Amino acid sequence: MSAFSKPVLAKLVALAAMLAALTAAAAEAQRAPLERDGWRHGAIHNGRQNMPVILPGVAGQWSGSCAGGDAVACTRLADAFTDGHGDIRPNLSIAVGYRLAACRAGSGPSCAIAAALIRSGEAGYVDHALAAATAQTGCETRRDAESCALLGASLHAGEGIARDPARAQALWRDACTRGSSEACRLDAEARLHAGDADSAFAAFREACAAGRAWGCGRLAAAHRTGQGAAPDPAAAADYAARGCQPDRGESDPAACAHHGYFLSRSGDRDEVGRGSMLLTRSCLAGIAEACFEAGELGRRNPPGSRLAAWEVALSYRDGCDLSHGPSCHGLGRLYLQGAGDIRRDQSRAIALIDHACTWATRPPAAAPRPWARWPKTPAAARCRFIPRAPPPNRSPLRWIWCGAGRARRALRPSRG
Repeated sequence: MSAFSKPVLAKLVALAAMLAALTAAAAEAQRAPLERDGWRHGAIHNGRQNMPVILPGVAGQWSGSCAGGDAVACTRLADAFTDGHGDIRPNLSIAVGYRLAACRAGSGPSCAIAAALIRSGEAGYVDHALAAATAQTGCETRRDAESCALLGASLHAGEGIARDPARAQALWRDACTRGSSEACRLDAEARLHAGDADSAFAAFREACAAGRAWGCGRLAAAHRTGQGAAPDPAAAADYAARGCQPDRGESDPAACAHHGYFLSRSGDRDEVGRGSMLLTRSCLAGIAEACFEAGELGRRNPPGSRLAAWEVALSYRDGCDLSHGPSCHGLGRLYLQGAGDIRRDQSRAIALIDHACTWATRPPAAAPRPWARWPKTPAAARCRFIPRAPPPNRSPLRWIWCGAGRARRALRPSRG
């Protein structure tokens, strides 16, 4: 063997060893965290408090790497506590702590996800100042477009940061050009809210043509209600179907609510069944109008509706908790007349119908405005008879960033 070939061979051997080590490390990183491989205790600060965690198997190694500033390891733990992995069960209150750690370690997308979880309440608490600061880090330091979209939402609402609508729209337009679909949506909604309907609907049409579900959903609402476009049920049904395709991963919750509405009234048993499913899932995703339509469908109970009698009241209840007047009225009507397991209760009926009047002038819930302040009901004292439910998460931003949140799970295709 020549003198020249020996160093080359040594380098090749070293390279092979290095590749083997990297391959082993990658395999180790991808291994599921299982308790049979041992476990250890740990803790992560989630922005409000230290959360104790049990780290099975390889998760202990990820935790050590995360503590050392490894953004990939922090993200891996965040994903595990978001979706569940191995013997780790989903827990968003813990996941947000690892998202914050990944953000500090340099992951822009983790800044956006953490800010969205904290802003929406899915982290187990709401802290607008921390949400805005986290989004600002992701936007200005990490140059993450989705973080800029969320920072713009905080600026437009003046939540956790000084209100600055002009800066918000500038951020949205820049982030939109850098690929943030959510920034494009927020900018279009802001234009509509400011009275520039022509520009807003041009953006909705452009988005729908590009396959962005939110644009189709907004057009479906406009053509169904006649607000912003000529009433056209056929066009509304077409836009709704284009905006609700969960099998392809393209679904807007409002579009699915409208699609469910049209299917539920088709008269075809199979389509009514699909419509029932979409209305129920869109209701779970926080679309109040879908809750109301699910209640109405269950009350009519056509063939294929798949809704049990007890789900009628529950659907109205969920819609009423989202401050949807017709849903409150529907539930009040059940208490007034008595239906199934609901006994007649005039006090509750009056309180619910009174509550419905409080929200009678609100815009359709299928067109949420993320910067709007959700007002307190002045009828709260008169609604003491209404059984309360946990406050719903009302942030539409979760559709982009909260992969394991209630909303995205709701529209996943069912198995079996």
